[in-house]
Amino acid sequence: MKKRSLLFWGYFWRYGSIFLTIALSFLVGLILLNIESTKKYATLVFCLVFGGGFITTGLDYILAIAFKKPHILLMNQSASHQRMNPDDISWEDISKRDWIGVGSIFIALGAGLIVMAFIKYLPAL
Repeated sequence: MKKRSLLFWGYFWRYGSIFLTIALSFLVGLILLNIESTKKYATLVFCLVFGGGFITTGLDYILAIAFKKPHILLMNQSASHQRMNPDDISWEDISKRDWIGVGSIFIALGAGLIVMAFIKYLPAL
């Protein structure tokens, strides 16, 4: 059971978080665009949800390295074009600097998107 759980979290943080971020952003944006009283908030909320997803993914990458969570090792296998194998994970095979760098980039992109949204759209409301 633990192997299946590790594989689930490995796949979720590798692919699912990106899909979920994109899907939720567009879904919330479309819903708000179709309600007359919330149309003016649609772009702002879209950017907030999209940026929040990036920040969440980046935080997971950094915290998984810091607290040695095994799903990051499976993600590293996938990023190295290997099959995710919970039986063959080792902390010596991972470049911690790379994952912290990628996590920092996701956080910076998400924070930049949120700040840009507030600067551009909040005064117009």
